[in-house]
Amino acid sequence: MTARPTLRTVVLACVLLWASLDVWPAPANAAGKFPSRLTDRAFWTLVSDLSEPDGHFRSDNLLSNEIWYEQALGL
Repeated sequence: MTARPTLRTVVLACVLLWASLDVWPAPANAAGKFPSRLTDRAFWTLVSDLSEPDGHFRSDNLLSNEIWYEQALGL
């Protein structure tokens, strides 16, 4: 006796098949919208706009994947 697939199994199989057929819409090619080079002024404007404002920070946040990061820093 053969077990019949449930509706949930059939729907899941259809969704996986549809996804594997690569029918998702392709993302727009955004590379064509950006210049190949930036002027110095445009670069620093971009960096300034995306950076945090200057300020006083209570401590430095030193992160490392080294076990003994003090040795890497020479402390």
